[in-house]
Amino acid sequence: TTKVLTTWNPSIAAIMGVGGGRKEKHLGLGDIVVADKCFHYQFGSFEDGEFARELVNENVHRQVLDIAGNLRRTTALSQIQNLPSRGVKKPKTVLQCHIGPMGSADLVVKDVEKFGAAIGADRKTIAVDMESYAFMHSTALARTPVSFVVKSVSDFADAEKDDEYREYAKFTATEFFKRIAEALIQNSQE
Repeated sequence: TTKVLTTWNPSIAAIMGVGGGRKEKHLGLGDIVVADKCFHYQFGSFEDGEFARELVNENVHRQVLDIAGNLRRTTALSQIQNLPSRGVKKPKTVLQCHIGPMGSADLVVKDVEKFGAAIGADRKTIAVDMESYAFMHSTALARTPVSFVVKSVSDFADAEKDDEYREYAKFTATEFFKRIAEALIQNSQE
């Protein structure tokens, strides 16, 4: 990713997709997560039989967070929820957008204790995935001016993890990403 970003030198880079949401923070299936920072919670070393965590993180550009916050206050979420579902199963909840820390691991999380490791690294963690930190770190190395992460909740990273709402989560993340990108482009032209 860093080589591609360095070669193409874009002014904006983003990743979208799905991840596991944190139930206790009231995230629902299909809800949108805009990371304010991405961190990797599996870096560190073993010392005397104990894991000594070394937390590394990358922050998301303030302009993106402002846009996401503004979109939450408009009709954007209800518009996305009311778009034709294209045959994907929708949960019977009201679509929301959450802004907060996202933890990345080197493996798919299907265990609440592993999710707990992310929460142990940052108590405000709202979601987990596998690639957001690596993407954001690549954008930092490539000096990409604006980079961000938009994911949607496809499961709760527990033993009941399944793909029932995965397509809907991909849909909501993509639609919200489009709105952020449009706002960034409009702001750059003003």
